Amino acid sequence: AKSKRRWTIGTVCVVLLIAAILFLNSGFLYKSTAAVKIGDEGYSPAQTSYSYAAQYYNFANQYGDYAGIFGLDTSTGISGLGSQPCGMLDEGTWRDYFLEGALGQMLQTKTLLDYAAAEGISLTEDEIAAVDANFANVELMATAYGFANVDNYLAANYGEGVNLDVVRQAEMDATLASKAANHYFNSLEYSDAERAAHYESYEGAE
Repeated sequence: AKSKRRWTIGTVCVVLLIAAILFLNSGFLYKSTAAVKIGDEGYSPAQTSYSYAAQYYNFANQYGDYAGIFGLDTSTGISGLGSQPCGMLDEGTWRDYFLEGALGQMLQTKTLLDYAAAEGISLTEDEIAAVDANFANVELMATAYGFANVDNYLAANYGEGVNLDVVRQAEMDATLASKAANHYFNSLEYSDAERAAHYESYEGAE
């Protein structure tokens, strides 16, 4: 009876271990738990990782070989950012710099999405189709770089748990945020007297 009980307990432990491994490999923790909270909305580690990586890639693509002027070594990719001191900060690494930029971008996007909701602004079918068109070749790119599927390709480049759904939603949010920003700026109207008073305030500052 004791032997049978030990075998049963051992079997249960193995089943629980397998279940835990499958759970971790499913990406649930990366996609369903909140790493950052802005206002009333939580953002998963995968969403945060994508925003963080996007900040790095935008910077690296903008400056290319000249990124080294700022002290950024792009040869290490994202994995090496945490060990590189960042001259753009009083203290901290390039990981800190891009994470700070990511959180700022997420806050700005959230603010604009809230504005869009309040004003009844949404994406048209054509605007949604335009976003989807940006992903038309992503499967070909994944295959070209030797990845089994698109999600593996995105996770390797942007972080664990980042998949096509995460990236597509981020691009949809960015497009809607941009539309909301344009709506807001176009709604601003100032009288000639207000413009004159504004310019005079600058002259007074001199």
